Amino acid sequence: MQTKEGRFIKSNQPAFEKDNNYEDVDATFADLNGDGYNDLIVASGGNEYSGNSPMLNPRVYFNDGNGLFIKAGNAISSEILLTASTVSVFDINNDNKLDLFFGARAVPREYGQLPQSYLLLNNGKGQFILDKKNSEKISSVGFITSSTVADLNNDGKNELFVSTEWNGIYWFENTINGLQKNTVTNLQGWWNTIYINDLDNDNDLDIVAGNLGLNNKFNVSEKTPIGLYFDDFDNNGTKEQILTYFVEGKEICFNNHEELLKQIPILKKRYLFAADFAKCSVQDIIGSHSNKLIKSQANNLGSFLFENDGKNHFSPKELPYQTQLSPIKSILQVNYNNDDLPDLLLAGNYYHNNIQMGRYDADYGCVLLNKGNLQFEYLKVNNKLLNNEIRKLSEIKIKNKSCVLVGINNDAVKVLTLNK
Repeated sequence: MQTKEGRFIKSNQPAFEKDNNYEDVDATFADLNGDGYNDLIVASGGNEYSGNSPMLNPRVYFNDGNGLFIKAGNAISSEILLTASTVSVFDINNDNKLDLFFGARAVPREYGQLPQSYLLLNNGKGQFILDKKNSEKISSVGFITSSTVADLNNDGKNELFVSTEWNGIYWFENTINGLQKNTVTNLQGWWNTIYINDLDNDNDLDIVAGNLGLNNKFNVSEKTPIGLYFDDFDNNGTKEQILTYFVEGKEICFNNHEELLKQIPILKKRYLFAADFAKCSVQDIIGSHSNKLIKSQANNLGSFLFENDGKNHFSPKELPYQTQLSPIKSILQVNYNNDDLPDLLLAGNYYHNNIQMGRYDADYGCVLLNKGNLQFEYLKVNNKLLNNEIRKLSEIKIKNKSCVLVGINNDAVKVLTLNK
């Protein structure tokens, strides 16, 4: 809790301490029961837990009005289990009660299998009931990495926006017949995050989306995408993944001979030597599994601004090349030069790749200074704090001064002050 002096004192929260074994990935505050106090909704994920583990169950903590949060044990059915990436809150059925969306990132230990995301309706009694039809609509887009809500068509109702890995970016219109899927972009990427605002003061909402970036060895295009093949290639009851990319127009396995044989031992008989393996095509390895497997592709890894034409159709504009050097994981609106145009603070990086990919650590954080007409000037942040694995940026007022909370992977939360 923040004191008048601008310091923070840890609040005693027994419910949080009891649940500290969860791998929490996203959370948000909202008044779910209409008592005037913000409650806490938490999404959990990671590959540490799988199957029917209760650690994959989202959670709700109700605020007692004095800042003490009490876990609502029956708020969300124990059957709702997912490796979540995101949680968003909005009223889907226009009953003046806030509903919950939990986006699924993957199926634990079965990456490549399309996961199930969930939309849960608030029954007004402290419980959230599965909206199966709308959940299936949203799940159809695949591996969801982030979500947010905004009123795109100025009808007083929020729409749901989601970014995906191995697919595009989509928005779901809130209609009398439920959610209707619409496309922001069909560019298949490894999208990490999306930010929505009117960036050019033309009274419609534009979108900025963070992707993997272009500083990698994949060199993807529409004709040369990255591929992911998912199936039980050795018939041992466990499905495996084969990652592919193109070199000189030929699709090859990203994993080398030794790595792939560890994963699929049956191939040892077929490819005794690395030289034999190097000559084979992906189809040679996949063989008869081609009619069973799940195939995913990504054909663009750049980070983009998507301009709204006023009719909710979006055209892509690539962000400055300096922002393409590493994955963008979080985007925050800031007012850097005190004008009426929103500026953007971007940060990211990702360290936990294999040796062949290497660490993505070329991002030092930046401000995109809004010059009008969707033109942005790149400004490097002169602070080593953002040269880390940044996962979340959030604005906070400390003694009435605007600051940025910086969430860093495997590190403490830090505070950043932006000075022009």
